Parts: sequence; C-alpha cells; structure tokens
Amino acid sequence: IGYAKLMQEDWEAGVTYLENALTEYPEFATTQLALVAANYKLGRMEEAKKYANWLRAKMPDMTVAMQREINPHRAAVLHEAMLDGLRATGFPEGDEPD
Repeated sequence: IGYAKLMQEDWEAGVTYLENALTEYPEFATTQLALVAANYKLGRMEEAKKYANWLRAKMPDMTVAMQREINPHRAAVLHEAMLDGLRATGFPEGDEPD
C-alpha cells in the first residue's frame, strides 16, 4: 500500500504505511529507499538522511546510477523521487568515468 500511495504522490500516507512495514521487515532496503524518497519530497531531510544512512551502511557502493539501472521500471514519479532523494542525501551519481 505504501508504494501505491507514493505512486499517487501521497507522500505522507506512503511514509505512514512504509514505516509500519519496517516494523515487520526492518532489513528491506527497498522500503528504506522509498522512505528516503518520500521524506525528501516532504522536505524532511533529517528523516531522509536517517534512512539514507541505513542504506549507505548496508550498501556502501550504492550510487544514483546503480539505482537507475536496477529499477528502471518504477513509476516515473516515484523513480525520480528515489533518484533525487539519493542525490540530496549525498549518494554519488556514479556516472563518472574511471
């Protein structure tokens, strides 16, 4: 339900559902990523950073480009919010040549 709410741009309801989901599955990275996006869209940067820090600890090599490649099928509004949220919380773009 949380993802459906985010796809409808109901960020507040999405956060509520996703935070409830974390009580059952706290290690589910996709939920953490969605919470980065939703909190970013709501302007709650401290909350967005809290979830981003969890992602960074679990996946230290994660980049914006990696997320774009892994999940290209997401609804455009949610997909862009996820990418923007990652950027805003300090994840590297990852498109730089070696």
